[in-house]
Amino acid sequence: AVARMTDTVTRERPGDVNLTSGLWNRRRDLRAVRRHFGSSFGDDGDGSDVTISCATSNVVLCVGYTRVLLGDHGPYLELNPASVLWENLTKVAGGGDARFYDEWRVSPELVRGGVDDDVDVGVATETKTETNSDGQKDETIQLRRTAKLYHQIKPVTGQGNPPRDNSWAVANNRPTSEGYAGYEVGAVYVGAFEVSVGGRAMPQMGAAGSNTFSPKNNNPLCAGRVAWWRPKQGTGGIVPEGVCGVRNEPGNDAAKQGEIPVHAKDLAGTQTLVPGEGVWFTVVEHDDDDVSSSSRRAINVTGPGGEPVRSACPGYAEAAESAWKTAKRNSRAALLKKQGSRTGSPGQK
Repeated sequence: AVARMTDTVTRERPGDVNLTSGLWNRRRDLRAVRRHFGSSFGDDGDGSDVTISCATSNVVLCVGYTRVLLGDHGPYLELNPASVLWENLTKVAGGGDARFYDEWRVSPELVRGGVDDDVDVGVATETKTETNSDGQKDETIQLRRTAKLYHQIKPVTGQGNPPRDNSWAVANNRPTSEGYAGYEVGAVYVGAFEVSVGGRAMPQMGAAGSNTFSPKNNNPLCAGRVAWWRPKQGTGGIVPEGVCGVRNEPGNDAAKQGEIPVHAKDLAGTQTLVPGEGVWFTVVEHDDDDVSSSSRRAINVTGPGGEPVRSACPGYAEAAESAWKTAKRNSRAALLKKQGSRTGSPGQK
């Protein structure tokens, strides 16, 4: 369920600005962390003895954490390399010399359940048993991504915005001297949304692959990004994570590409979405006559962590207005500079 506005008040404190820099999305992420891990989680208390496990495989990753790091790529736990159980992990090859971190995932032999053919490193398998219409037991293997650990080898200074590869990511155009998050070289990071901390975890996404969006899936929660939104019609489209979607216009193959329709009536706590924002949602089969492009529909749409979507997040409206004014000011300055270069004299202010 989406967090109510009264909930957001009780999970925010005057000193939080030291953690969030006052940015609306980092405030959202801190509320989500406190909502799922406890109201005091991430405070100055001792977190050195808490067990941190992969939420999808239950394999222990580390004992203790150094701090909760709030950046623009979501909430992360900073881990001491000496406390990481490296014997449970496998390094993922690739990245090249320009990479910012080394990637580690849970070792395949710990999570594949005996099924180890054609399964990538970092994917856990889970056997699901269901009774079919004939009363027979059907067993299927579902794939789930395991937690991703980042062993930082260089800071992200110079990177004003994060990669938009998860629903938490927000472009705030941070100063290049600061970067989008304060990752420390040598430390290890893992998304708070991918781990279990002392037995508590955020809801996990459905199984990887096409069956992620099946209403029969036992865990149909999905994550994605709003591709477009028509305020007057109250309709839009969401592209799930890992799917390349296209605009869901009549006559194209958007549904085949994986784009999922969404209606204002199915939003939690608001009536509008912002194109480009990350969301969590569940998927159901629909029978609406006004939607012909897909047999599915997104419902219970919230922001990441079950927090409000952008338009309902405290601080977002003010941030959006400030960004608009800055963009307008920069655009005018660029135009005046261009006019000045054409005439050989400085542009008028």
